[in-house]
Amino acid sequence: MGLLKLFYADIKPLTIAAADPAAVYAAALDAAHAMPRWEITAEQPADNSSSSSSSAASFQAVATTKAMRFKDDIIVRFRQMQGSGAVLVDVRSRSRIGQVGD
Repeated sequence: MGLLKLFYADIKPLTIAAADPAAVYAAALDAAHAMPRWEITAEQPADNSSSSSSSAASFQAVATTKAMRFKDDIIVRFRQMQGSGAVLVDVRSRSRIGQVGD
């Protein structure tokens, strides 16, 4: 069992039942733009013109902490689940400084 599952078993992707995955992406991107001290650094909307039945979307951001101005990298990924029409939203972040145990 991985450490993430061992210590953070309750953290998992969010499943949203949505008729329009583009609307889920747009709402999340709007929320990210409204976050104080977040800077959106990359946007990749879903490519609905591709021949594959599942198109993924994502955006990336950098969050700056208020007190010490530390930078954290964030990626938000969106994937439409086959057959259900639901959208899986997965958020990950990583600190640019510090090591495990610091």
